Amino acid sequence: MQRLIWTIIAAFAMTVVLGPIMIPWLKKLKFGQTIYDLGPESHKKKQGTPTMGGIIFAIPALIAAVAFGYGDTRFDYLLMIVVSAVALLILMFIIQKTKVGLAIRACSYSEKASTLMGINGDLVIFIIFLMGGVLAGFAGM
Repeated sequence: MQRLIWTIIAAFAMTVVLGPIMIPWLKKLKFGQTIYDLGPESHKKKQGTPTMGGIIFAIPALIAAVAFGYGDTRFDYLLMIVVSAVALLILMFIIQKTKVGLAIRACSYSEKASTLMGINGDLVIFIIFLMGGVLAGFAGM
């Protein structure tokens, strides 16, 4: 129990230290929110807020779990967590920062409107199923 408490305290301390470092870095990488002109005025202040801010909590939690879990924790479980986190970060990057991701998001809003804009809806659905199959196969390893 004492090891768990120290793990939580260490993860919190690392988060407090990493936060001011990671937020400007994420803004520089353009992981910020885009607020559209049609949205409410109260949302305009969110412009540029990093959308991958959860990474600030995930990295210290993993580091603290590895550091304080040595001896008791099976490292194959920690490896599964790290590999899953990396796979989800890659998926998030694809959906948020690539043209394929833009097509996926467009089709998710309105397949008919995206087809009118020249996006091949059948190809996008195929890509989504392919990505889901890869992740499912990856999970079954």
